[in-house]
Amino acid sequence: MQKGVISVIALIILIGGGYWLFGGALKTGSSSSAGEITGARDMSQPGNKTAGQTQAATESTPPPTTETPTGSAAARQISVTVNGQNFSFSPSVINAKKGDVITVNFVNQDGFHDLRIDGYNVGTNQIASGETNSFTFTADKAGSFEYYCSVSSHRAMGMRGTLVVAE
Repeated sequence: MQKGVISVIALIILIGGGYWLFGGALKTGSSSSAGEITGARDMSQPGNKTAGQTQAATESTPPPTTETPTGSAAARQISVTVNGQNFSFSPSVINAKKGDVITVNFVNQDGFHDLRIDGYNVGTNQIASGETNSFTFTADKAGSFEYYCSVSSHRAMGMRGTLVVAE
């Protein structure tokens, strides 16, 4: 009888410890100071992402475009989500004003891609389908700037768009 009780208690402890160890680790990753996501992640879940070049990815997909003016003289904060697939970007045009601080959240929906803006010397890492990568920069010069995928001949195949920065 005493062996049975001890066995049941040991089984409960093992199940509880397994849930704590594996159940919690699959639901969340922790962010390191280097901006990389660490810890176990369940990549089949739609909210999981890779780390950004200049900022860590979050667990939720940001809205397509948001503006947060912080005063008449302050720079606007703009966040835009660009979806990439073989061989196009959506949206194909991003509009901003000179001085805006822009965060580009690139969501790769198909294949292996990145997003580069040579006019500002910024871009994402090359990422696989289902991953997200972000970068932030200040639009300090006006004009039209092409953004594109630098993987193989994707740019030549039409995977490009335009960032328009007005005065």
